[in-house]
Amino acid sequence: MQPTINVYNHNVVTEIPNVTKIELNLLLYMSRIQDVFGNVSGLYYKDACAYLNCCKQSFYNALYGLEEKGYIQINFCYKEQSYWNILILDNMFLNEADDKKGYLNTNKKFLCSEYFKNLKLNEEKLLIYIAFIYHAEKGLTVYPKRICEWLGIQSVSLAWSYIDGITAILPHKIIPGKHGDKILFEANNTAITEPNIESERENYLTHKLQYLLRKGHITYTSKDIRDLIILLGQKAALGIGKVQSVIHYVLEQYNSIQAALINKLLTPDKFTGELPALYI
Repeated sequence: MQPTINVYNHNVVTEIPNVTKIELNLLLYMSRIQDVFGNVSGLYYKDACAYLNCCKQSFYNALYGLEEKGYIQINFCYKEQSYWNILILDNMFLNEADDKKGYLNTNKKFLCSEYFKNLKLNEEKLLIYIAFIYHAEKGLTVYPKRICEWLGIQSVSLAWSYIDGITAILPHKIIPGKHGDKILFEANNTAITEPNIESERENYLTHKLQYLLRKGHITYTSKDIRDLIILLGQKAALGIGKVQSVIHYVLEQYNSIQAALINKLLTPDKFTGELPALYI
């Protein structure tokens, strides 16, 4: 269970003229539960449908649409197309060299909000563009014509309508420029920079644990998931392999979440320093 880096490659984010609104939101959703290689394992269609507020067929259409357009690769689906293994293409984040390619952290509060999902497609795209280049200390100044170029449109008046559509997150001022009016998005706008309430690690581990529990037909609550994530953090020094094996052992042997038992099996003996043996 390796925590994901919730990012998306800048070149892909800023070259998305051919995606639909639901495809874009699905892509953003998957980016928050990927691993560092861009893999999304065990994507559950009901989770995606609930997030996107769409039906099963719309989810399928968006998923296959993203594959046809070259954004993802569908590696595997199972249980009557309920669970999917996806690879987000060209989206590995392994080292400094990858970082220098330019990535957008998609675990932003505004990107996860209902407000964002209810915007028009070009308003969503505009916010994504601005989020990538926005400088918290300096703000951002841009000509409306430049926004037309970003969005692949000709009408400046249409660009202004999209600018007005995102004012709840990005209020702006109009200032004179050398080539006409310019748009100033002022500095220190926390609405565009604020991270999501759930951390990158929480998003990833919640997704992985839910998949594991559903696969074993084990009932759970949100508190169960939170407790396990806290326990994983506390026992991380033992090594992810050992922690994972104990969790699998308890789930398979007891068919339930027993955080206290998992904790006990991951606590070394105070005299020998050894962990309790697992019996099958």
